[in-house]
Amino acid sequence: MTMFSSSLIFFLFAIIAVTDHANASAVHVAPQTKPKNLRQSTLGRTVPRGGNMDVGSKLFRRMHETDQMPSLFSNSELEYDKYSACLAATEGLRRIRDRSLAAEVQAAGGTGTDMKEAEKHINAQYVQNSGRVLRALGMTVAEFNALGRQISQDEQLKEKVMEQAYLYRMAATINMDRANLIEDPASAELLQAFRKDKLHLFCESMSEIEQLRSDQIERLKRSLHVDKFPANVNISDPGLLPFLSPKVRAVVEAFPLQAEDIVKKHGLQSDEFNQMLQATHSNPIFRWKIQKEIRKGKEPAEAS
Repeated sequence: MTMFSSSLIFFLFAIIAVTDHANASAVHVAPQTKPKNLRQSTLGRTVPRGGNMDVGSKLFRRMHETDQMPSLFSNSELEYDKYSACLAATEGLRRIRDRSLAAEVQAAGGTGTDMKEAEKHINAQYVQNSGRVLRALGMTVAEFNALGRQISQDEQLKEKVMEQAYLYRMAATINMDRANLIEDPASAELLQAFRKDKLHLFCESMSEIEQLRSDQIERLKRSLHVDKFPANVNISDPGLLPFLSPKVRAVVEAFPLQAEDIVKKHGLQSDEFNQMLQATHSNPIFRWKIQKEIRKGKEPAEAS
């Protein structure tokens, strides 16, 4: 049984993780779709050649001799071992591609020229980045695809390759450096204090936004000479905007911007506020904490 190091695989996983982080800012994450077989995992043939099998083989053999990574393949099956490593090292790139494609389809509704261009760009980026990973492991894209087609014809060999790729992924995960977010002995207390501070800022923002809403409703009622709005009418409904008077429409359209200014004034980001607001609807315990904090904030004012 041969032995192979996971150090190079881990290095490539680190590169892919950075790529994943960069892409996350450009597209919304969507559920990934896994390839059904190895044939679907193979790459296109548009990437320039450049892998060096001799160099790659020497690198693999040297790592076999110096590390303790177990291999399911014998020395005569080194190409399958190498294919497994390449499969493991490019898995992150396939996940990025699949998430990006799913996000584009969801955003465009599955049609449109823009979506086709975006798909072309995503696939080209995947092929380019995967080609670099393969060449770093001493294999060309054409060789990777040819092996993939060969392996897909043999169910037993395919299962063995997938098991070996799993071993490489697990070894890379185990070898990843880990560090605590806060090294201070009182880290738990610091984290709890930070959360309490965020909770307090959210409650202050909520109270001020609610006061702003109440004030604007009162001004609108005076302007329209009505005592109250119908209970079944939501004046903030976007569908009602075209039917509102210019004065009322201006007030309604300005409210979200004013609310955002309040949130920022209290030191929260819009996404933080929205996440906590969503939690008040979905988490009864969190909602109870918010209501308790808001009541506590109102008590001094009511007492005075």
